[in-house]
Amino acid sequence: TARLRADAAREPIDEATLRARFERHREDYEQPAAVRFAQRCFSREARGRDAESRARAELALLRSDAAAAEASRGDPCLFGNEVPLRSEAELERGFGAAFARTAFRAQTGAWTGPVASSQGVHLVFVRERVAPRAADFDAVRDAVRDACIAERQDAALRDGIAALRTRERER
Repeated sequence: TARLRADAAREPIDEATLRARFERHREDYEQPAAVRFAQRCFSREARGRDAESRARAELALLRSDAAAAEASRGDPCLFGNEVPLRSEAELERGFGAAFARTAFRAQTGAWTGPVASSQGVHLVFVRERVAPRAADFDAVRDAVRDACIAERQDAALRDGIAALRTRERER
């Protein structure tokens, strides 16, 4: 099987084949929507039951005093206070589904919360939203080539197994 897969990987792939696969599977290469946000985390581990009440009090302060937003830090958080552009799926992996949904639906430029996650209770300030973007073929050419190779390898393996079965039946 390893030889069949290796042989299939060595076959050259022409430009037309790459572009055709890209067009057939364009959605696989799309860049998902993303958000960039600031956060303040209040650890349940450190604060126990007070984490949510502390977050609510901090939210009131942040909404009433812009200078407080710069001074406020909350508790240390695994992802820090400034989270770069992340897709909803990436946020879900890091924070959980409920957090990801809330962050994606939060109003841009306003503090939202408290929002629970696996790390504690958060306040979220969405700084930027990026809409889903179509991929540029040249930017994903290597990924398209890898997918073509994987398809060829799978086909070679299927064909090789089918040939072995045919030979077995003919005996």
